[in-house]
Amino acid sequence: MSPPPAGRPWRGAFRAWAVGFVLFAAWALWSGDDTNWDLQNYHDYGPYALLHGRMGLDVGPAGIQGYFNPLPYLSLYLLRQLLPPPAVAVAVAALQALTVGTAWVLAGALGARDGAVRALAVLAGAAGAMALSEIGTSFADLALAAPVLLGLVAVIRAWEGDRRLFVAAGLLVGGAVGLKLTNAIFIPALATAALLPWRGFPAGFAAAWRVAAGGIAGLLLTGGVWAAYLLATLGNPVFPAMNGIFRSLSANPDSFADLRFVPQGLGQALLYPWWIATGAHPTAEFPSADPRLLLALPVSLLLLAAAFFRPRPTAEEEARQRAMLFLVVSTAVWLLGFAIHRYAIVPDLLAGMLLVILAAQTPARLARPAALVVTTLLLAATRVPDWGHRPWAEAHTLVPPPCLRAPAAVLITAHPMGIWGPVLPVESRLFAVTDTGLATGGPLRARIEAGLRAPPGGRIVTLGPDLPMEESTRAVMAGYGVVPTGPCERAPGAAGTPAIACIATPAPSRPLAAPDLTEGKVVDFSASGAGWTYLVARPPPASPGWASAGPEGTRAEDGAQLVLRPVPGTARRQLAFDLRAAGNGPARIAVLLDGRPAVEWALPAAGDAEAHLCLPAAAEVTGLAFTGGAFILRRMALRRAGPEECPP
Repeated sequence: MSPPPAGRPWRGAFRAWAVGFVLFAAWALWSGDDTNWDLQNYHDYGPYALLHGRMGLDVGPAGIQGYFNPLPYLSLYLLRQLLPPPAVAVAVAALQALTVGTAWVLAGALGARDGAVRALAVLAGAAGAMALSEIGTSFADLALAAPVLLGLVAVIRAWEGDRRLFVAAGLLVGGAVGLKLTNAIFIPALATAALLPWRGFPAGFAAAWRVAAGGIAGLLLTGGVWAAYLLATLGNPVFPAMNGIFRSLSANPDSFADLRFVPQGLGQALLYPWWIATGAHPTAEFPSADPRLLLALPVSLLLLAAAFFRPRPTAEEEARQRAMLFLVVSTAVWLLGFAIHRYAIVPDLLAGMLLVILAAQTPARLARPAALVVTTLLLAATRVPDWGHRPWAEAHTLVPPPCLRAPAAVLITAHPMGIWGPVLPVESRLFAVTDTGLATGGPLRARIEAGLRAPPGGRIVTLGPDLPMEESTRAVMAGYGVVPTGPCERAPGAAGTPAIACIATPAPSRPLAAPDLTEGKVVDFSASGAGWTYLVARPPPASPGWASAGPEGTRAEDGAQLVLRPVPGTARRQLAFDLRAAGNGPARIAVLLDGRPAVEWALPAAGDAEAHLCLPAAAEVTGLAFTGGAFILRRMALRRAGPEECPP
């Protein structure tokens, strides 16, 4: 095995970046146009809000993520304004390929002297399931892996001679944390790697304070201004995270941590590597498989334990021990903190590299075959998730429906909708009315209330996906004194589900979310109508009750509910429904009115049917529930009942 040419240590890194760029660009172009959920929610909106001063105008159109540091996504936003989608994907791949060049440098620091072994180690690491899934996408984790890995390189080189590199290591990792707080899992990992081996108090103390000083400087450099802004305007430097500590009035006093994937207890945590490797994907929303952690963690623990009983290691052995400590500690903290697999690209990458480099610690003639076998097995066992793509031919620029092309107070009724912000008039104001714990008080709620009292252009419009509106969202709107009334207009969404915009009108504030319903008003539940504003989803874990609206109407499953608010009056009134059975035969639908049996409808096997329901004269709020089978709800209207239709 021959070392790289002296005097040109970065030439190999540049070549690795170039090869990585070509492969990443090809992967990005093959994958198609990026449509991931976070891009639709906050990756585009955050930089837009930063550059156009929207943070002091809008309220939560991208949810809680809209208050994350937007700097990691700024370059992507600018690229999206200047280049066509395929060119954006290639440019993003060029940035992400910096991680490949950094991995090449790290592989050399870990003792991969042979060029082929080194290349295989980088390939095994960079071809992990999560790394591949982010190529060409708006996610920042793959690109931010580069400074984290370079920080580990700096720690290794610092112990080899230049103690100033401890500061550089802290600066790199601290900078990554400032850009994205989920990188905080690498702080204890870096500290552990920096302090091994313990060489007495003076040396350990010198390493510790230098790493800490660099880390604080890096954190302040990339995240300090943003944190200061959040503290000054909302009273929480990491708003809304950790609001149980900072107690900003503009959000609930919660942690706002995403704990969906955190293992329940030590036993489950120990099983996670196996589940991740075998495709159970306990750490991601979409199917994936990656054996790297399953293989590298026990090997690392065994070798670290054996190191206590061996004489002083060589420089390369010590470097690998630091990397193994970094891997073990970062993985443990990741599992305890949030266990979201996209945030573990660095551990995955490091695990793949270590497995290949350790396999190559054999006689020289077997090093390359061993490295090739391990790399091949890792690649064969890897299954890459897809966060959302569409063919390039289907990529399009969002065009708002006509009712949103003039200034208005735009109420975001569901997420992800932040990507619509840049295409709406600059005079419009975007206010989220989702039940996320934001704007429960303080300046954010006051901003929404003021915006609804004097909406831009005198108009209030709701904007959300063309799906049944959550009952909690309608409740939030009702608390602001707003009712979605229609008419509604649709437009192609960023991906999949179209967006729907509906005119909304002020109404007296009330705790219930039922829309007002006047006599003679026909509510259309087809895909071209506004009936979705009336639908009520059943609480989980029960069935939602309603399917998406189609050309013929909206399919109702057993237990589906409606909420409406008839204008109070003294006359008897009747609800008239146009519906049909959804199955292959007739159906009998029992209707409950405010929880009490009211009427039973017999629907024929084919064709439309008209059904009626009498309402109490003075009812202010009515809740309907349908049981007995599935049916298609087409239209509904409120009318005054004749004497014989609804007797007293």
